[in-house]
Amino acid sequence: MVADIDSLRRELVQRKRKFVMAQFGMAPMSIIPLLAQSAFDPETIETLVSVFEAAWRKVEQSGSKLASPAYKRAAQEIIAKRIIEMAQRGERNPDELAEDAVSYLDRSYA
Repeated sequence: MVADIDSLRRELVQRKRKFVMAQFGMAPMSIIPLLAQSAFDPETIETLVSVFEAAWRKVEQSGSKLASPAYKRAAQEIIAKRIIEMAQRGERNPDELAEDAVSYLDRSYA
């Protein structure tokens, strides 16, 4: 029975991942794979994708070395994880989420 539950859980995760990817597409580095196993509803996922994109644009516009090809993927992953973490803590304001993620990256890695 436990194996059946685990199998169902894996199937649900795969279906959710496919749904999310179909809904929002995939960028070279995207927040979507990190959200595929989350408990966020599709509307919140859409918001978090937009927040991620806005936060990354801020990093690029800042001229930070973290936007360079050598650091880009790692920096994007850090931003994505921070956005998810703050959303899990209850923050839903897109501007606050984006600003927090950019500030976190700057404070922690710049």
